[in-house]
Parts: sequence; C-alpha cells; structure tokens
Amino acid sequence: ADEDDVLRLVAVGELGLYGDVIPVHGVLAAVDEAQKIGCRAALVPPQTVAEARLSSIDQIVAVTSLAEAWEQVQAIAGGAAAGLASDAGTLSVAGSAGDAGEFSVAGALCAASNVSNASNATGNQLIRGSVATLRAITVAAAGGHHLGLFGPPGTGKTMAAWHLTKLLPPLRIEQVIETTRVWSIAKALSPDGDGIVRQAPVRSPHHSASVEGMVGGGRYLSPGEISLAHNGLLILDEVAEFSRSVLQALREPLESGVIQLARAHSNVQFPARGLVCITANLCPCGGYGRPRAACSCLPSDIRRYWRKFGGAILDRIPLRVACFPGAQMDVQRLVDMRDRISMAVAAQYERGQRQLNGRLGLDELLECGSLDQQDVEAVQRLSQSKDLSYRGTHHVLQVARTMADLDQQASIASRHISEALSMRLTAQGGTPWALLDREQALAL
Repeated sequence: ADEDDVLRLVAVGELGLYGDVIPVHGVLAAVDEAQKIGCRAALVPPQTVAEARLSSIDQIVAVTSLAEAWEQVQAIAGGAAAGLASDAGTLSVAGSAGDAGEFSVAGALCAASNVSNASNATGNQLIRGSVATLRAITVAAAGGHHLGLFGPPGTGKTMAAWHLTKLLPPLRIEQVIETTRVWSIAKALSPDGDGIVRQAPVRSPHHSASVEGMVGGGRYLSPGEISLAHNGLLILDEVAEFSRSVLQALREPLESGVIQLARAHSNVQFPARGLVCITANLCPCGGYGRPRAACSCLPSDIRRYWRKFGGAILDRIPLRVACFPGAQMDVQRLVDMRDRISMAVAAQYERGQRQLNGRLGLDELLECGSLDQQDVEAVQRLSQSKDLSYRGTHHVLQVARTMADLDQQASIASRHISEALSMRLTAQGGTPWALLDREQALAL
C-alpha cells in the first residue's frame, strides 16, 4: 500500500471485559509521542479528552467502547470522523505579556482561572514578616531562584515558605502542558478534575520521604516529588530531618532542572525545574540563636548537623536568609507583591527569554540582553575578593538581574549586585549561626 494510504492513529485506553474503554494515566504523553512519529488522530476515553487536547495532534476522538472505536476508525479512514480538533494553536491568549505566538483554549482558561482565583483569594490580604524575608520571597518568585531560610524556631521560616506559594506567577501554556504530562504519568491528576493542571503545583513532602519518593523511580519509573513540583514549588521544611541519601539525590535536579532515572534496560528523564525552598534550624536542638533559650548542642553536633546538607544543597541555593528574633518587621499587601512580581516576570519574557532568570545559564543571560559584559566583570571582581565559586558568581548575576527587573530597570545597578552578593554570602565564608549572632548584635 502507498504510505499515504496508511491510517496513522493511536488508541490510548484500557479495554474492559465487556468491551468498554477505561481511562488510563499518561494520555497526554502518549498522544504527544504518537504525534511525533506521524500519527494524526487519537482515540481516547471521554474522561481524558481535555488532557489529550493539550497535544498538537490533528484530531482527538472520544470513544466509550470497542465497537465505537471500530466505527470511528472506519470513519477516520473515510475522512468523516466526528472528532475534536486539538486545542494547540487555536486561540491567542490576550493580555499575556511576553507570550508570543498562538496558544490554546486551555491556556486561555488557565490564565483566566489563575487571575480570577488570585484576585478572589488575595484581595487586600496582608503579608507580615521580616524585611529580609519578604524581600527574599519576592525575588525568589520573580526569578525562580531557590531559597533557604535559616533561624531558630518561631522566627517565621515556615510561614514565609507558605507565603511564597501565594506569589508564584501563573503558568504559561507550555508550562501547563509540561506539568500536566508529569502529573498524568505519575497518576497524580485529580479524578474530579478535567485532567489539566492549571496552577503552579506546590509540594511539601514529609521528612520521612524515601529517595524513590523524592526523585522518582519504582518498577515503572514514575516521577517523584521533585518532578511533581515542576514549574511550581517544592518546600523542604526542616531540611536537616531528611535523610542524607535523599538530600544527595537532589543535587542533580537542583542544578540541571532534570532528573535521570534508570532501571534495568530503561532510562527515563523527567523535568524538575521547580523552585525549591528549604528551611532549617541553626542547631539540632533548635535553641541556638534564641535570646532566652539555652542551646544544649555540642559544637561537634552543630558541625555535623550542617555537614549533612551543607555541601549537597547549600551551594545550589542562591538566596539564603537568616531569620532571627528582633529582626525589623514589615507588612505588605499581597496584591501589591503579586503585581511587582508579574511585571518582573513580564520583563523577562519580553526580552525573549523562555525561562525565568534563575534557570538561565550565563551565556543565555548574555544572549537575551539580560546582562552586559560590564555586569559580568563587576561581579567577577567582587567574586574574587569574596572567594566565590563559578556557581556562586553565576547565582549572583541571576539574582541581580531579577532585582533589576523588580525595579523595572533595563540594566543592573551596583546596589543590585551588592544585595545579591549579600544574600549569597549568608552561609558562605563562615557558619550561618555565626552570621546570625553578628546580625543580632547589629540589631540590638
């Protein structure tokens, strides 16, 4: 037969004992892969139609039984199938700053849902925290930078991490598709929903989580928490309570934004470009840094405590904030914070970036016009004086660029570099608890 006469379609579902078609997980990923090898139509159960329409395949047909599937195959062969067109590329999302080109109906609904929900949920809600903490979560949300909050219990670390969940920018259509694919493969989509992840996911695993649960794995190589937080936020509260093996496993995705899983003859790569926020006390007992509490830890206990995650995680965290009693407090309206973040995010996409500053390499920052050579040289000079690593220098440039975006400035000012450097050095060139004591002394 002529190659053009071959019927190119894919059927994604499970066949029941009575000939009924049962929905399965991973429909979007399956349809996408089928489209890449030339399939033009997909037969799926009605419950997964919305998910399948996020793909770019030409035609999606809902079928409820094997008999109906056969009828639709014959109809497709005759060019008369009563299917649905893919959503991809059918509607422009008006008002989406920096989103070039055509986007889907699902994307428009997602943007509208996010804006509506944010407006209804926030209103004039006030966010309270230390000046340094509020600044840090704003920069983290605007640029997608990983964040570490360190301090004794009761200083607002966990509260700040959860405030960050309210500041995450709305998902763009390509992020909706990526996130939905991961959640569908992981069997994490809500059975009561329409099969589309419309808002930035937030994950907060318990400290007893295993390596497999955190980075993925298992018999069928399913995504873990770090991938379920793709395009969203992963909160590791009291990070020192997690096992050392789990923290070591997070190094690769924190750096590269992807996680490689291998089992026998299978090798799978899942995306993991989420924002990671960690919190930690300053010592195992939690008493260090509290003015009216005695720390019962030996110096060796504290060193051991920080060694557990310091090398593996800390060097990959560009924003590090010391939270301490007596810090200067501030109150901001949540809607104002979100507005500033939205404008900063829009500025990044208007430069032609496909990702936020925190995910761009140095060459990409230069190519997008996000930095100029003078910025790089200025940071390099400071880095040499502060003994910063290449990774540290890169982080300072990324954060400084985001701070300039928040100020709606086209170029980075020296104050942006100084502030970004100060956040990077919170836990470098000395112990974080020593810095805390110094800041407490300055605050008194």
